[in-house]
Amino acid sequence: MIRNKDKIKDKRIKGKFVSMIIRNYVVFSVFLVILLFLIVTFVIMNVDKYSVNTKIGDLAKEYSTLSTEHYSDVKAFKYIGLGGFVEVVDSSNKVVYSSKPNKTGITYKDDELKLIHRYNLYFITDVNAIKGKKHNKKLYYIDRIGYGGKYNEDVKYNEVDIVGKNNDIIYSSQFPDKWQYTKTEYMILTDTVKGGYDVSKASFTDKKGNKYTLVVYSKESFAANLGRARRAFILLGVGFAIVYVLMLMLFGIWMTRKVNKPLKALESGMQDVSSGKTGSQIDYKGPKEFVDMCDSFNSMSTALYNSEVENQRLTAENQKLISDISHDLKTPITVIQGYAKAICDGMVDSSEQEKYLQIIANKSESLVELIDEFHDYSKMNHPSYTFDMREADICEYTREYFAERFDELEIAGYNLSVDIPEISLITRIDIVKFKRVYDNLISNFMKYNKPGNTFFCKIGYDERSITLKLGDDGIGIAKNIKESIFTPFIKGEASRTTSGSGLGLSIVKRIVEAHGGTIELVEKPERGIKTEFLIRLLRL
Repeated sequence: MIRNKDKIKDKRIKGKFVSMIIRNYVVFSVFLVILLFLIVTFVIMNVDKYSVNTKIGDLAKEYSTLSTEHYSDVKAFKYIGLGGFVEVVDSSNKVVYSSKPNKTGITYKDDELKLIHRYNLYFITDVNAIKGKKHNKKLYYIDRIGYGGKYNEDVKYNEVDIVGKNNDIIYSSQFPDKWQYTKTEYMILTDTVKGGYDVSKASFTDKKGNKYTLVVYSKESFAANLGRARRAFILLGVGFAIVYVLMLMLFGIWMTRKVNKPLKALESGMQDVSSGKTGSQIDYKGPKEFVDMCDSFNSMSTALYNSEVENQRLTAENQKLISDISHDLKTPITVIQGYAKAICDGMVDSSEQEKYLQIIANKSESLVELIDEFHDYSKMNHPSYTFDMREADICEYTREYFAERFDELEIAGYNLSVDIPEISLITRIDIVKFKRVYDNLISNFMKYNKPGNTFFCKIGYDERSITLKLGDDGIGIAKNIKESIFTPFIKGEASRTTSGSGLGLSIVKRIVEAHGGTIELVEKPERGIKTEFLIRLLRL
């Protein structure tokens, strides 16, 4: 039977190893070239459909959150590219801000702004010289078409003009009563603005209700540069063909000489792993690629060993988790069971039943809260739990959060003190999940402190980091649990976790660390503060 298996294996082998590698390499390379050709062809055929710069709309949104004196803080080139500039025009057509020197204060004419196309339209301007019927005068037929829709395939705008000498208007579908274009209007109309700029606009309204128009002067788009890129494609193709042939010849020779030694070492190492000897290492010296391969095996072997150790630790931790969960759930369930049985057995007077039922309802709510905390904690330990990290202004994010919670705190009788700088501090956070950090800290504050106490929030920063100081002037945290306050299920009689699951601060710590930050309980808070947490995040 063993010989038959060996014969079957021999029949499945097609040629020598080097022939198989070359054959597979050629097939892979052919498919790679075909795929590359299809991608380039697709890009060339569809480049016009994707030439709309949607980031201009994002720039307008950012300006809408700022006052005019802070427009200069925004790096416009990130939205419009290098070489261009932007101008913000108010409702009276006056330029209130320009990223280009000596441009602020000028005034646009209504027709100039009207001729500038919107940023979200793919615009085509076609100018053709024609002869007029009278005196063979030379006229210009100007056709402007704006496309929109998901793939810029719907005609959203179509205007026709016939212009004569000195920009006299013979016919205009857009300005039927206008008799002549100014020089500036004609350049915008024919897409020939000085400097080779492409001009577009976007509208926005600031927080005070003031309406503005953002005028963007950007340089040539990718579609315009593609012509020069085609010449580079030819040179790239010739160089690729020469390198490809040389690589194909050298690849076969090199593989036969170099692959046998590391393969044998890897085979020996795999046999050790399969027999349960995790952690074994391969000592190999040779080409970089195979050194990397052996290093990968070493990393895998080490990871398997660490995984076994980690599994043992997790098993013990899970056993403790189950024990703690059982203990925390047992108390409310016992109360609910006892009170319900007393009512069912008729041991409670009708006058007292409402009181007992209210206690049962309260314990049920506590039970639901505990289960939710356990569920969230369990999800965060699962490998599939991910964070949707995005760049955000932590000052604006925090300001909006406490604005939403202000009424709730005020109605409950608590005070709020917020110190947030009036600048933009950018970091990367999961906008939804980071809210849980604030929620848990405020929830602990309201749960274990009496009305009249104050919750504090202060944001600081330096060149590399952002600091969030969150605390209160309440009862404080017991000394005996301060060092282990972020450990799951830690509780103390004088601490904030006397009731509840004991997971709130542990969840906060996991979220902060998932954002690349740190959190600590300040040993000596600022004057007037009993409890203070310090969170550090990376500043972008």
